[in-house]
Amino acid sequence: MTKNDQSLIDGLTKRLKVEPAISKNFRHGQLRLAAYFSVKECGHEWALKVPVVYEPIEQRRLRRKIRNIVEQVVSEQGKSTEGIWRQFRAHAINLASRIETKKIIVRISSTA
Repeated sequence: MTKNDQSLIDGLTKRLKVEPAISKNFRHGQLRLAAYFSVKECGHEWALKVPVVYEPIEQRRLRRKIRNIVEQVVSEQGKSTEGIWRQFRAHAINLASRIETKKIIVRISSTA
């Protein structure tokens, strides 16, 4: 495990933990902030929906690693992992789409 892996694990764990003394549910925006952290730390490419044929193996591995971390932290808290992963990934896709849109706009404006 590399230093970056441990940083990702610690950062996601910290952002996904629920304080049981306060509530058993996530705070408003907690999943979105965790997704933002993972996009910031690992780049946005892993979150994009790309056909498997065109997707680099590294992105699939990174997405699997992030999913494993999210599912592990969530299952330790006794929550359903599938629904949480879908929500987490939807937030990450939204962020990645914004980044890609900005890139396209810059590219279009530079050619005009």
